[in-house]
Amino acid sequence: MDYSQSVEFHGDVNRAIEYATLILTTLGFRLVAQDESSAEFEGPGMNNTRQPGLLGVSYLRIAADGATLMIEAELGGVRKMERFVTWFPTSLGVFLGLTLGGLAWQFAGWKMATTIFTTAALSVLPWKIIAPIFVRRIRTRTTPALDTLLGNLASISSDRYVT
Repeated sequence: MDYSQSVEFHGDVNRAIEYATLILTTLGFRLVAQDESSAEFEGPGMNNTRQPGLLGVSYLRIAADGATLMIEAELGGVRKMERFVTWFPTSLGVFLGLTLGGLAWQFAGWKMATTIFTTAALSVLPWKIIAPIFVRRIRTRTTPALDTLLGNLASISSDRYVT
């Protein structure tokens, strides 16, 4: 698992799982397994950086064990966005460089082709700096969202919480 966290818990496990199911299915998660002390969900995936942080989770398990409530998660949505942000600009730069450079070589000569290919390659360079920043930002939105979910589930399900 990419993420694992637990908190002290003195409450109703069924209520915690019920609230987790309500919250997560609203975001598009699918309940794949549930028993008296745990529930497992599959996430819908993350398609852009403006979506809620919880969508960075591809698999989530919530379980209660004695006086502990824990969450384990795989951050597949974060990994997917990492691959996209890393490889798409590079692939686009190489494709445009080769395509436009090849056309320029055919019609304007090798000097123009070299200039176009170099320009395309240099346009990719900033993304080698920007991509890790984006990935870090996505991860730092997802893990606090999981921490908040865990804390809220423990609070709402506690015996002290009045509904």
